Amino acid sequence: MSLANELAPDIPIHLSTQANTTNFYSINFLKQFNVKRFNLARELSFDEIKEIRDNTNAELEIFIHGAMCISYSGRCLLSAVLTNRSANLGECTHPCRWNFRLIEESRPGEKFDIQEDEYGSYVLNSKDLCLIDFLPDIIDANIDSIKIEGRMKSLNYISTVVSVYRKAIDIVYEDKNLFFDKLDDLKKELKSADNRDFTTAFFNKTPHSKMQNYSAIKYNRQYQTIAIVRRIYEKTWILLEVKNHFSLNDTIEIFDFKNKRWHNFKVKQMFNIFFMPTKIANPNDYIFLPYSKDIKINTIFRKKLYK
Repeated sequence: MSLANELAPDIPIHLSTQANTTNFYSINFLKQFNVKRFNLARELSFDEIKEIRDNTNAELEIFIHGAMCISYSGRCLLSAVLTNRSANLGECTHPCRWNFRLIEESRPGEKFDIQEDEYGSYVLNSKDLCLIDFLPDIIDANIDSIKIEGRMKSLNYISTVVSVYRKAIDIVYEDKNLFFDKLDDLKKELKSADNRDFTTAFFNKTPHSKMQNYSAIKYNRQYQTIAIVRRIYEKTWILLEVKNHFSLNDTIEIFDFKNKRWHNFKVKQMFNIFFMPTKIANPNDYIFLPYSKDIKINTIFRKKLYK
């Protein structure tokens, strides 16, 4: 931080959650290094966050949604030790999601299953954080920024989760009662993004065993990103870059930026890059679709996955 102030004094300093800031004494001490914003440790309860807010005027940021790290404030060395990829450099291979076995010291050749069911047990596999129920309380507590964990996530995940929280914040400022009326719909939309089930983690004080998902590491996945709008031609044709397979007569969903929601669209015509009719779009294809509604470049198309 001293070096940052010396070499780039005009760039604001934001202190990562990996600094494990858990109290206002730390914040008030570190303010001398011109830290503008503190991303608080994820191990704090809401009461502890409010205590910090009441005792400092620094900008505070908290995690509100996304994957949880098994290590204290995300300071994990498992990935670096086991795969030579550092979590602290954004390269985590998520060993905490792996299925482990136990070896007893005097029996080095014997591996014992840590058994939860016939599939084994994922003892370090946390559910995902979701604090949307508490959004009005967080806003009332004058938290400056909420953080969505999105590293290495899909386009569908990012667009869905960010849009839901943006909409939720706007509703809270408009009418808190309306927020609670809309809460079930907002949570339903959050569940449409990849997730490992949800937990409130430390927010309601000490978490219990239900914070972990012991039985599986796979995401609950309802939707798949299938294409992105790359060009718009005279508001009648769009050019899609295809990410995943879809076909003629499929019903797909398009993200409406204006209303911050997804709406359905049935593919009745599509043409390949040579403008020849086609029935199938495959990954890495470019496809023309007739589309006359208002749409933006980089709009995401997704498709519901049916099991």
